[in-house]
Amino acid sequence: MSSSPSLQPLYSFDGWVIKNIKLSSDVAVIKIRHDKRHFSHCPFCGQKMGENRRLWQVAKNLPLGTAHLVEIIYEAIQGYCINCKHYSTLIPPGIDHHSRATTRLMHYVCRLCRFMPADKVPEFLPLF
Repeated sequence: MSSSPSLQPLYSFDGWVIKNIKLSSDVAVIKIRHDKRHFSHCPFCGQKMGENRRLWQVAKNLPLGTAHLVEIIYEAIQGYCINCKHYSTLIPPGIDHHSRATTRLMHYVCRLCRFMPADKVPEFLPLF
């Protein structure tokens, strides 16, 4: 058993595995990929989907130590269900489809906005 701490528990997305992590004093980049042991299923009918294409995308996450900018780079997988004729995009759970941010970050920003003016939030989170 290794005595060095791991970032795996912080960035565990069901069905996704960490490919690599790059840390510097002010930036952290976590690259994850879809676990090949998990198949893509159609959200409409539940059948296995065929894969159309893959596209690398970026989502912002909560700061980590001195790294104020934390980016999660992931592969968005577009699939097509031949059973119900729907296209669907598979992304890691916990990342919002439209905002390119994790739900953890969005909830943290909402909590900060309860106690301070919204124009002061970027002083605490230099992501905007």
